Amino acid sequence: MHIIMTNTPPQENPVQHFSHDLSFVEDCQNAQTAAVETLHIGRATLEQVHQQREQLDRAESIADETQYILDKAGRILRGMTWSGWLANKFTKDIGPPPAVTRSTPISPPLVYENVPETCRAAAQAIQNYHANVKVLETCETDEQRETLLLICRSMYSAAMTQLDELEKSHASVEAYLTEFRSHLTILHEKEQSLNQSNEQQKISFDRNRAELLKRQGNGSSSSATDAHLQLQENHLDMISKSLSEIGMISHTLASAIGQQAQTIDSLDEKADNITEKSRLVTRRADRLIQNKSWTPVKPTFACHVSIRHIDSGCYLSVHEGNLVLQNTFHETTGVFSLWKRQGEIFGLKNKESGRWLGQSMLGGISCSAYDFGRREEWEADSDWSTSRLLCTSVGWGAGGYLLVNTYNFSIRLGGCGVEERKKADLWCITNLDTD
Repeated sequence: MHIIMTNTPPQENPVQHFSHDLSFVEDCQNAQTAAVETLHIGRATLEQVHQQREQLDRAESIADETQYILDKAGRILRGMTWSGWLANKFTKDIGPPPAVTRSTPISPPLVYENVPETCRAAAQAIQNYHANVKVLETCETDEQRETLLLICRSMYSAAMTQLDELEKSHASVEAYLTEFRSHLTILHEKEQSLNQSNEQQKISFDRNRAELLKRQGNGSSSSATDAHLQLQENHLDMISKSLSEIGMISHTLASAIGQQAQTIDSLDEKADNITEKSRLVTRRADRLIQNKSWTPVKPTFACHVSIRHIDSGCYLSVHEGNLVLQNTFHETTGVFSLWKRQGEIFGLKNKESGRWLGQSMLGGISCSAYDFGRREEWEADSDWSTSRLLCTSVGWGAGGYLLVNTYNFSIRLGGCGVEERKKADLWCITNLDTD
């Protein structure tokens, strides 16, 4: 009896090969579907970011316009006094804010508002096209996609026709026409991108199916390996294209978010400017009303206060008519009676000397006035525990913050504005009558 040994490898069951290929194709299809869904999400996110950028640009334009109006109002109010009229003569008039220019295209709006009657037909055509492009993004079947593509092509042609008619019949709406054409171009490029992505996915799926059928009818190991490699190549080609577009979307998103962060910072600074200028305009309007009234507004006593410099912990006191900082609280030199006149304006009268704190004739700060006049008017923040102090008469009525020199702790008056407000020292105003 002879036993013959051979090294022939066991033949793998063709059914197992077929099952393995089916599983591989399903994995590829799932991965490609996930890539397409990611692209749709990325495109939608990018569109929302563009719309948010448009809203921020509009907010910035409104902030610039508001600053211009407040500056103009402040200049007009200042010119209603003799000293302010003289100051306006030697200062440059305020011009309108520059026009906003955008370097990146803005995503078309879903609905056009406040367009002229002559442009409504063109605007409606673009809105219809935009709505169908958005529906095209959510199509799940090839039948839906093909139907929507036909509708989108028809809508695009109708929109182009409306724009051509608008250009021929109405030459006075060139700005609207330019904006409409820009929006239509963006939407058309988006439609073509969606169509390309769907076609690539369909071609890849067809290739996978053809290779799978070819593998099923061919039993040789060489053909099986080639078919499997071809499936992998088609899959990687599709994924590579999807990843390339995803990378471009992420790069665009990063750039757009960075620009929006800068815009938000600019808006924050402009909001502070608007707050400062609105306070200035309010003060000047109140002063003008007082000057025009028959009887001056009489101040009313509010309370006794102490004022402590937060950084050093020293108390604001009066010594021989000068304002100084003392390490310890003094019950007479460090106490001020607070008198309110109108709005947020108040005056500070030292308890020991009976003099009012304010701006001297030379522009410095002193506590030597006998009366509560314009130079003795002060303003503070709503929170007295951490407040800045502003003398309203400094800078032709613009105001100046109370500052402390760090090297010798001397006290002086600065300017107004956002930058000066940031540099201004913080004070704690304590109501002694309640404490």
